[in-house]
Amino acid sequence: MIALDFSPGAHGHFLSFVVNQYIFDIKLSSTNIFQRSGAAHAINIDPEFLKRQMVCHRHYSYFGYDYPDDTDAVIWIKHDPKLDFVLLTNIFNRCHPNAVQGTDVNLEDIKKLHHDMMFQHEERLHVLRGNWYAKLYENHLRNTLVIQDSDFARFDFDYASFFDITTFVHELRRCADFCGMKFNFCQELVDLHENFLDINQGYQKWCQGHRLLRDILTDRYSAIDTDDWQLQSFINYNVSKIFKIHDGRLFDDDLYPTDTQQIRKIILDFQQTYDLDF
Repeated sequence: MIALDFSPGAHGHFLSFVVNQYIFDIKLSSTNIFQRSGAAHAINIDPEFLKRQMVCHRHYSYFGYDYPDDTDAVIWIKHDPKLDFVLLTNIFNRCHPNAVQGTDVNLEDIKKLHHDMMFQHEERLHVLRGNWYAKLYENHLRNTLVIQDSDFARFDFDYASFFDITTFVHELRRCADFCGMKFNFCQELVDLHENFLDINQGYQKWCQGHRLLRDILTDRYSAIDTDDWQLQSFINYNVSKIFKIHDGRLFDDDLYPTDTQQIRKIILDFQQTYDLDF
């Protein structure tokens, strides 16, 4: 048996399904593995699949669980810190104790759980925005993404490969070689991956954030959702990294700029006064 070890939100259920089905040829009775949240938790309620699976997924390292006695090797989903925002967003939208063993869970219940855990019913946008900004800028996720020590042979599956079909199938090819198995590429897998990306909140918002950053840098107009504190935290994180801006309107006001050109003006104004201030 191969243990698939991963942290919450790192797409371990999805990878478990893909490796079992397209490398070990173990089929799931249902063709729909996704809940409305986008998580692939539906594989947990198929007893026949669970009984036959050769790759068994669990948050072994995150919760300190020992690998099963019959473990032969470990697949570890190795996170890429450049994609912290993707992981953080997907945790917020998908991870809920009632979702793991159920057919589905209300999306608003998931978001409310994480909102209340992090903010204690806080509603001020600059506080919400600042919380995620700190998590990104100070790399708070690093301590939750460490694998436990073991003597098992290990394959590090690149988390970043989930978000590009070419890289993804390359990584599956390497994974199949590690397992001593054949990789069964087919159009069904391509369609599954396309669906995975379409409903992936973290990836879609990450792409949106990069489009807005491009428009900020190139002086193109794009509207910004003034209620989307998550996306605002991503913009602020990048503005800080590029321009060393850490306070001011982007960080301290509840009312965020409504478009990319306003943010560009804030950046240019900061640069003009930087020498005077420092």
